[in-house]
Parts: sequence; structure tokens; C-alpha cells
Amino acid sequence: MALIFDLETDGLLDDVTKIHCMVIKETDIDAVYTYTNKDIEIGLKKLQAGMAVGDVIVGHNVIKYDIPVIQKLYPWFTFDKTKVLDTLVLARLVYANIKEHDVSLMRDGKLPKKNFGSHSLESWGYRLGEHKGDYTGGWETFSQEMLDYCVQDIEVTHKLLDKLLAKEFSQESIDLEHQVAWLMAQQERNGFYFNEKAGSELYSVLVKRRGDLERELKDYFGSWTVNLPDFIPKVNNKTRGYEKGVPVKRTKVIEFNPSSRDHIADRLITLYGWKPVDFTEGGKPQVDEVVLEKLDYPPCKLLTEYLLVQKRVSQLSEGAQAWLKLAKKGKIHGTVNTNGAVTGRATHAYPNISQVPAGSSPYGHECRALFTVPTGWTLVGADASGLELRCLAHYMAKWDGGKYGQVLLNGDIHSENQKAAGLSTRPQAKTFIYAFLYGAGDGKIGTVVNGSAADGRKLKTKFLNSLPALGKLVRQVQEASKRGYLLGLDGRKIYVRSSHSALNTLLQGAGAIVCKKWLVILEEKLQESGLKHGWDGDYCFCAWSHDEVQIACRTPEIAQQVATTATDCVRIAGEFYGFRCPTAGEYKIGTTWADTH
Repeated sequence: MALIFDLETDGLLDDVTKIHCMVIKETDIDAVYTYTNKDIEIGLKKLQAGMAVGDVIVGHNVIKYDIPVIQKLYPWFTFDKTKVLDTLVLARLVYANIKEHDVSLMRDGKLPKKNFGSHSLESWGYRLGEHKGDYTGGWETFSQEMLDYCVQDIEVTHKLLDKLLAKEFSQESIDLEHQVAWLMAQQERNGFYFNEKAGSELYSVLVKRRGDLERELKDYFGSWTVNLPDFIPKVNNKTRGYEKGVPVKRTKVIEFNPSSRDHIADRLITLYGWKPVDFTEGGKPQVDEVVLEKLDYPPCKLLTEYLLVQKRVSQLSEGAQAWLKLAKKGKIHGTVNTNGAVTGRATHAYPNISQVPAGSSPYGHECRALFTVPTGWTLVGADASGLELRCLAHYMAKWDGGKYGQVLLNGDIHSENQKAAGLSTRPQAKTFIYAFLYGAGDGKIGTVVNGSAADGRKLKTKFLNSLPALGKLVRQVQEASKRGYLLGLDGRKIYVRSSHSALNTLLQGAGAIVCKKWLVILEEKLQESGLKHGWDGDYCFCAWSHDEVQIACRTPEIAQQVATTATDCVRIAGEFYGFRCPTAGEYKIGTTWADTH
């Protein structure tokens, strides 16, 4: 039996002081129980009693909100994580491709635009035809309207639960997603220590450099005149010299604005004859650092630096999700959607921690140095080494007996790929293989050798002919993708958008699942060793980005233990899924993110 529950409170997790009401529904007998004020404890004990006899407690976003709220306000409440089913976590797994379903619902007026792609309970209410309801009262005090709203939430959750379970996803994948969700909920509460003082100082440096670049670029491009549509007077005007019906020429002086992508494109096309290759969805030339740094026109170096500095300024202080805006009491609590991408990868927001620039990029070291640990603590950065190529070798082993994996482990895989594709240099091979694995088209592949789409097509053909096992893998994956999904390592369905992206989807999905299993095993091992997770304990997960994790440790000795355990667990995760190319990890130890990755 499932016990579906929901709460209404007076605030978010950090500020909550009271649970106003609680509703529980027993699914086997369709009975609904309501609890208010002093009766809340009775409801909590009912949940505990249910878990004690094997019942599952179910709710929407209960891992990140409801259960932490209960534990904050009722510290005596204990529960078994394996007896918790979060419909938000499950919905993100089962309907990772929810946007594809939402297109027709929006077109038919059944789903508001603001709910497109969302897994909120409100959004699911629209999809299920069981509207969540509207509550317009405040949250400071209890009301009957609030309780009615809570009861309706339970009904939506019940319908959603039935819909999700009917999909019969593998239990292994459901368990893994819940385990990772618990860990990331803890990480979000932990936060990542952030040096706000140093951040403000870096902001000053960046703003000054931006100002210098603006002046240089405005001096360089100056202004220009553009023709406007003729003005045709409807009446005579002697003062202005207008004659009715006679067109008047109009012009406008444009001063160059380095923040305007339109201005940059216009000047490069007009002054240098630039012929754009990439365009935005709106049909405008793509203008960014990646595009500009490939052009050798005189102003492009300055333009590239300006756009990069502007991006850093936005990330640090001026953007909607700027680090300095989101820092609370010296920490940044980034959110993690553990199955935000269709491939099974996590996505990040408030801020997007994955977009913190690499230490090797301009101002990257300074940015990463802002993310740190409390005085006396040590930071461990661990990651899975060469994960995507190891995933590729694992799948190719079915046809080459592990040959590609042996070169990857014991030789120079990029030189091997260079030979296979017939490329001139090793760096070209490195660029080529990742573009190939990410499903790049012929045109994009052709740019590796400064060639055309035809050149890209020849490169791919030669590469596949040189590696028969890869060709067979690609054909099998593309054939399997015709049903709309591939099977992940844990049995989940990984939805495929197109056949050309099928290989990349398979590899990203495998990498995501291995990394999730790695983190789960690591947390289990650390707990088994007697370490406590939390700032009042021995270690804290601070950030997870794809194949990398950052963990703060109370002492250097604990840091060394965490580091060696983390790298060992990468291997164990690969073995768990029967990888035919061993997975491995590496680590760095320091006091800031700049030190550890």
C-alpha cells in the first residue's frame, strides 16, 4: 500500500516555523485523512507506522522539501529512505522527454505556456485533467481553503503516481534516481562556501577591463549612417520644407555598441566582408567568443575579449543568477535537477555550477578560487577519467574484443583516432572525436580541417571504415533508436531525438548512470567508515557537475581518505555495470576549486 501525503506550511525550508496542515491518502482503500495544528504529530506517526509494515510513503518533491521540513520541526521523526517514493523524481525519470509530449497539449490549449516542460504538480494537474486548484490566501495562518487545496494536491499526486507506475520503468533505475536525489538534496542544503569579498574585488577588476575595452572598440568602429524609410508628408509644412506627398530622405547615425551582437555582425560584414556560417534560430549571424576567435579580422581579438569579460561580469555580479546575488551567509546553494537532461544527465540552476569557467580559461582560475571551504577544512576534487571514451570502448568491445579500450588505457587514443580519420595532427583528432561523439553534422566535422561538409563526410566515412567495430556500433544504435529510445545501463529508457544523435545519447546516458552510481557508492562507503555528512560532521558534498565532484573535508586526513575512496568508487561503479573497459578516477586536494580541478 502507498500512503500519499502533502503538507502546507508557513515558508520555505530555511524559514519555515510551522506545518499548518497535513493530508494522507491510503491508496488501497481510497481513504483520505486530514491533520491540522496539534494533530500533525498523529499524521507523522501514521506515516512511520505505515513504513514499519512495508508501506511506501509518496509525495511530490518530498525529498527536497516535505521530509526535511518535518525533520526540522519534528526532530524525533525517523524514516526509511527506501520506503519513500518521490513523484517529482519519478516523473523526471519516466518523462525525461516531457517537452515532446507538451507540444500538442500547448497547441490544443490544455497546458499554459508557463508550464511547458515543467514537472511541477500544477503542470501535471493540467496534463492529467485534474487541476491542482488555486489558493489565493496567505501562508501565515491556517484556513479551510488551505486544507482543501492540500486535499486536491493529494488527488493530483495519486493520479500522477498511477500514470508513472503504469510505465513499468526498471526498479533499478528508480532506486538509483532516488538515491542520487537524496544525496543532492543534502548537497543543496550544504552549499559551497563562497568568498564574497574576493568576488567583489574581482568584479571591480572585470568592470574596469570592460570599460577599457568598450572605449577601445567605440574608438575603433566609431559611428556610421544608415538610411531610414522615406517620410511622406500628408500636408505641406513650409517651416520644415515639407511638401505634401513628396518623399523626404531620412538617416540615422549609429554609434557602435560592443554589447550589441547586431552591431558586431554588421561591422564585420560591412567592413571586412565576413560571410557568417552559423545562424541563430531567428536567422541572425551567430556572434560569440567561439565564432570571433576563429576570425582574423583586426578587431576580433578585442571583440572576443570584450564578450568574454562581459560574460564573466554577468556570471559574477550582474546576471539574474549571478554568484554574488545568490550567496547567502557566505555560501551558494545551487540547485540540482538530477535527471534534467533527456540523456539522464543532471542540470543545474541558481546558479548553473557547471558554467563556472574552467581554471585554464581567462579569469577561470580567479572565478574558481572564489569557491572554497571554511577555515581549517580541505577541499577534494575527484572526477572520472576519460569517461565518454571509456563508455565508447565498453560498447565497441562487443565487436573488437576490447581492442579500442586497450589503446585507450595503454596507448595514445588520440593518435590512433588521428590515423583512423586520416588527420594531419593529434589536436585535430582530439577535436574530431568529441565532435563525432556529440553527433556533429558533416559541416561541423569539416571545420576540423577547415573544409566543407563534403570533407566532413569523407572524414567520418574513413574513420568508420578504419574502425569496423565503431561502424557496427553506430548502425546498431541507430537501428535501435527507431523505436524512440535506447536502454540504459540500469534498464531505463533513454529517449532519442534523432538517429544522428543516437550514439551520443547512448554514451552520455551511460556516463550519467555510471557517475550517479559512483556518487551513491561513495556516500555509502564514507558512511560505512563512520564519517558524518554535514558541516557539523566530517565532510560535505559541495558540487557535482557531470563527471566531477567537490567535497569539503574537516581535516587533511579525512580529505585523503575521501579522495582515495572516491577514485576507487569510480572503478567499482564501472564493475557494477560490467564495463568491458575499466573505469578509473583521479583527484586533487586543496582549499579552493581552483586547486582541485
